[in-house]
Amino acid sequence: SGRIGLHPQVTSDVHQLRVLTGPGVNRISEDGLVSALELVRGAVLADAVPGQWFWAEELRGDVIATLRDAALVLVDRGLHRGELDLGRWAVERALMVAPEDELLMCARIRIEHAAGDRPAVERHVLRLTQQARALGVDLLPETVMLCQQVMEGRARARRA
Repeated sequence: SGRIGLHPQVTSDVHQLRVLTGPGVNRISEDGLVSALELVRGAVLADAVPGQWFWAEELRGDVIATLRDAALVLVDRGLHRGELDLGRWAVERALMVAPEDELLMCARIRIEHAAGDRPAVERHVLRLTQQARALGVDLLPETVMLCQQVMEGRARARRA
């Protein structure tokens, strides 16, 4: 049939991730989110050449999105309590699987802004904007507003 499957008694990191995040990343405990991010050891399905197996691309995307979302929830929870190291750790883990993710890069900016680390904020904003230029893409409106707020102290008024 061309299908690949694991024996029911064999588990995988993907299976563990699905078990940990089954209820939804916004509904699970911090311990569950940390456990999910602790599964990260590098790029998702690094041995599968892009395009080699169509199912791997979809799985890779799902895993990356889940890990990114888990990190973003931990960042929000950490920022709410002033636990910036939790947010930093979560972002660094998720960036291992999604190194150019705009939302993760914004989370990193928010953390360093909350920490009052102006040089780190400037470095991360510069990296984010350079990356967008290099890729020829527009940043999300929320990203533009965040960059304006952290660099200029407020978002610029938008034209109608």
